[in-house]
Amino acid sequence: MARLMCRLFLFAGLLTLLAGCAGPGSPPAPGDAPSTSSAGDPDDSVSGSAAESSPSPVSRPGPGLSLALREDSRAALEAGDPGRAIALLERAIRIEPRRPELWLDLAELHLDQGRPARAQQMADRGAALARGQPELERRASQLLERIARVARSG
Repeated sequence: MARLMCRLFLFAGLLTLLAGCAGPGSPPAPGDAPSTSSAGDPDDSVSGSAAESSPSPVSRPGPGLSLALREDSRAALEAGDPGRAIALLERAIRIEPRRPELWLDLAELHLDQGRPARAQQMADRGAALARGQPELERRASQLLERIARVARSG
């Protein structure tokens, strides 16, 4: 009998643990959806739609953030802070690593800072990602030529 009780407690503990894994941030089970308010109260319907349209706290940053960081990088460069400009572009790349213009911008910054080898790496990556986009391919090609000239001259 004691052995059976021990197994029941163990089973109940596991169920409790699994129920706790769902946590407050997990979506509700299909039958657990909260009930909506009465149709006669217009304030409740507005608050319900606002809650449904709020962004999820687990959502991934999108292109808007990487492009905003790109603009912040340009502003930092104009303000005379190339180190911050580079850091902002690197952050943008961590968010959206397949955006060729970020890599090309970073390559130009490294080249302007006297690091042609690093600029070459960034430009190569940007050029690879720019395939099929004529304007970006042209920009990458011109940048790679510029890097080659700098590397030859010194």
